Amino acid sequence: MKNLNDYIIEKFKINSTTVKKPRRINNKEDWSIQTAEDGDFVELNETLLFIYKGLNKDFHVNNAGDDAIVYYATYICDDRKKLEVGVDTGVGGIYGNPERYKLASEEKCKEFKEALKKAGYEWDEYNNELNKI
Repeated sequence: MKNLNDYIIEKFKINSTTVKKPRRINNKEDWSIQTAEDGDFVELNETLLFIYKGLNKDFHVNNAGDDAIVYYATYICDDRKKLEVGVDTGVGGIYGNPERYKLASEEKCKEFKEALKKAGYEWDEYNNELNKI
């Protein structure tokens, strides 16, 4: 049985240049911050979540180093429940203690997306962008 995304793509003749399919990782253990891709929901030290955009060497955000991680938004998921939206740096670099980073669980992704929605934003996983709703 086809999943809904595949059905829609086939039915409406959408091709890979029209939309981007969400990334599917077979084994979370194979993921690392060095192999992160645009749009990955990443967890840092179990309390900070962010949506990975890339490395500063490609975007030149702020005066951060080339290995600094650039993100679309961050969310502190402890008692503070603090959301910050906007492309920025400040969650570290890919070489300093990379074991601190892991892919966020489905539960934490859902909580992050709910916080975004509450603030008037929605994550577009096909175009990897935050949209004001």
